[in-house]
Amino acid sequence: MTSILWDSRFLNEFKQELHHNPSIQFWEEDVNGDVMDFKSTHYKKMLMKFFPALGVKNLQLGTTDKGRPTSTLVFTRGNRVEQIDPQTLKQVCFRLFNLMGERGTQIRKNFYKEKVFNKDELSLIPDLEGKKVFKDNVLSAYRFFQNGFVEITRNGVSPLKSYDEIPEDYVIWNSSVIPKDYEDTITKEVLEHKLSNIIANGIHPETGDLIYQKNERVKLYQEFKEKVDSFEGETPNTHFKDFVENLSRDEEGDIDKNCLERLEIAIGYLCHRYNTANKRQYVLLVDRFYDGVEKDVANGGNGKSLLINTLGTLMNLTILNGKEIKKNSSSFKLAEVTTATEIVHFDDAHSKFDGDRLNPLVTGNFHIERKYENPFSIPSQDAPKIAITSNFPIEGKGNTYKRRQFICEVGHYYRLQDENFGLTPRELHGCKDFPLPNQINTEGEPFSWDKDDWNEFYRYVFRCIQKYLTNGLPSGGESYYYNRAKIVQEIGSEEVTTYLIDKIQTLEIGKEYFNEEIYKDLQETFPTHLDNVSTMSMYGWLVSIGKLCKLYVNQHRGGRQDNQRLNEERWERYVSVGLEDWINKEGRTRKNPKGIPSGEQDRVGVFKISSMKVPTSMVSKPDFSSNTDDKVTSEEPVKKVKKKITKKKVKEEPTKVNLEDFS
Repeated sequence: MTSILWDSRFLNEFKQELHHNPSIQFWEEDVNGDVMDFKSTHYKKMLMKFFPALGVKNLQLGTTDKGRPTSTLVFTRGNRVEQIDPQTLKQVCFRLFNLMGERGTQIRKNFYKEKVFNKDELSLIPDLEGKKVFKDNVLSAYRFFQNGFVEITRNGVSPLKSYDEIPEDYVIWNSSVIPKDYEDTITKEVLEHKLSNIIANGIHPETGDLIYQKNERVKLYQEFKEKVDSFEGETPNTHFKDFVENLSRDEEGDIDKNCLERLEIAIGYLCHRYNTANKRQYVLLVDRFYDGVEKDVANGGNGKSLLINTLGTLMNLTILNGKEIKKNSSSFKLAEVTTATEIVHFDDAHSKFDGDRLNPLVTGNFHIERKYENPFSIPSQDAPKIAITSNFPIEGKGNTYKRRQFICEVGHYYRLQDENFGLTPRELHGCKDFPLPNQINTEGEPFSWDKDDWNEFYRYVFRCIQKYLTNGLPSGGESYYYNRAKIVQEIGSEEVTTYLIDKIQTLEIGKEYFNEEIYKDLQETFPTHLDNVSTMSMYGWLVSIGKLCKLYVNQHRGGRQDNQRLNEERWERYVSVGLEDWINKEGRTRKNPKGIPSGEQDRVGVFKISSMKVPTSMVSKPDFSSNTDDKVTSEEPVKKVKKKITKKKVKEEPTKVNLEDFS
C-alpha cells in the first residue's frame, strides 16, 4: 500500500555512507583489495554495527500473556518503521551489494552459507532504544497521509499536521501511511456539521476546544451560519456514505436508523486502532433475516465484504478465508497477520465457523502460529480489530459469545438491484468502482474515484470514528429475525422452531408445566427430529425461544431446569396430560407415588413462564407452608438446619431492668 522505505535512493545514499565511514563495514580486504572469507567476528560486526547503521533494529512491543517480551525486526528511516522478515532483509542487502560493483559481488559470494539471515541470529541486533509507536489512544485516532496527518476526537477533526509535530521518541508504522494527499476541502455539509457542533456541544470549529464564553459562542455561530447560508460551492458526490445507507435499508426499501447507527459505529470502531481492556469485540456483518427469506440458503451479494475491503484503503487489512476456520482446522490460519495489521477480515464465514477460536483473540493477546517458525503474540493493547462477513449467524450461544460480538445486519438492497435490474454498486454509484487495498493509486483511470471522492470518503469515515468515540459500542441491538435465525440454526429445523414459538405463546403465565409434556408433544408432531435430542436439550431450546418471545422460562431460577418430587398432586397432573404410560429417553416410565415414601419419589423437570406484562410472575414468592412434599430441592438442606436448631435448648435469662431509665 505504501512505498517501501528501502528504495533505490536510500540504498545509494547508504552506499556513499559506507564508503566514508569504514567503522560500519563488516568485511575485511587483503593486500590485493579482495574481500576476505567471513568469520564469526565479521558476522558479529554485521549484526552489531552494519545492520543498525542500515536502519535495521528490533522493536520491543511489550509482553505476552505469560510475561515474555515480544519484539519484531523493523527497518527504520526517519520516524517511520516497517516490519521486515529475514528473507526480505537478505534481498535488500543483496540489492545494496549489487550497487557496490566488484567489491559488492565478492561480499555477496561470502554468504553462501547464509549464517546470518535467520531469525535467531537477527534477534541479536540491538533494540530500537527509547522509541515507542505513535498510535491511537482512548480519546484520539490518527490517520497518516503523504502530506501530513490528522487527529480525530469526539469533538472533531484537526487541520492537517506536519510529521515534524510527532515527538522525537515516537515512530509510526510506514504501512499506516496512506499513499495519498489529504485535502480538507470545504463543503456545505462540512460547514453544517461544524455549525451543529457549535450549537450542541460548544466546540470551536477550528481548534476543537470547548467554548466557555457565551458571547464567543454566539459570534462563532453567526459567522458559520452566514458561511452556510452563502455557500455556493458544488456539493461533492457521497458514494461511500450512500453505500452505507443502502446497506441499512429494510425490506421496504427504507433506511433503518438503528441499523445505520450500528454500521457507522462499527466503521468507527474498526478504524480506531486502540483496544480498551474488557471491551474488545469482533464486528459481525450478516445478512438481514426476515419472513420469507430461506434460512439455509446463502444469498450473499449484499455488499458486506465490499464495505470491509474498502476500509482496507484506510487501514492495514489482512483478508482471511472464513470458510477455512472450522473445528479442528489448522492452527496456521492466522499466519498472514503481522504486527502492522490493523483489521483482520474473515471473509464469507460459513454456518460452521469456529467462533470459539475468536474468543481468546478478543480477550487476550493475539496469538499467531506459522509453519517452521516460533509462534508469537501481538500484545492485547496492539491487537488488530476483527471483522467477520457471513450469510449465516455464527454458532454459539450464551453470554460468552454475546459479549464478544457486535452484530450489524445488512439489508438486501444491492442483491435485489442486481437480481431485478442487473445493476451493480459501480452502476449505482456514478459508474465508479469501489477501490480495493491494492488499487489506491488509480486516480485518472476509467471507473476510478477522483480526488473529491477520496476526500469525501475520508471525511465520512472520520465522522464514524467520532461517533464511536462519543458512544462506544452499544450492547444488544440484534433484530427479532436474527435471533430467530440463530435458534433455527441451533434446532436445525424451521418447522420445529415455529411450532415451539406458537406453543410457548399458548402457555399460561405462572402455571407449572412438565418438560416431558412439551417433549412428548414435539415427539408426536415431529417423530424423526428428536432421535438424538435429549429432554434437557429440548429444554434449552425452550429457554432460547422464551427469550425471543419475551417469555422467560424458570426466571426465578435464572433459566435453569427445576427438578421437583413427583408427589401426589403432580402425579395427578402428570397422568392428566398423558404421561403415565409414556416411555422416556431412558426407556422407562415414572413411578406411581402412592404408598412410596416422599424421599423415594421420582424427580421430574418442571418449568413456569414469566412475563413483564404480568409483573408478579417475575418475582418469586417465599413458601412458608409446612407441606414438605411441595418444597423445591434447593430448600431441603435448609430443613435439616432447622431440625438441628429446634433440638437445641436455649436458656433464657431474665430481663434486667435499669431503674435509672425511669428516673
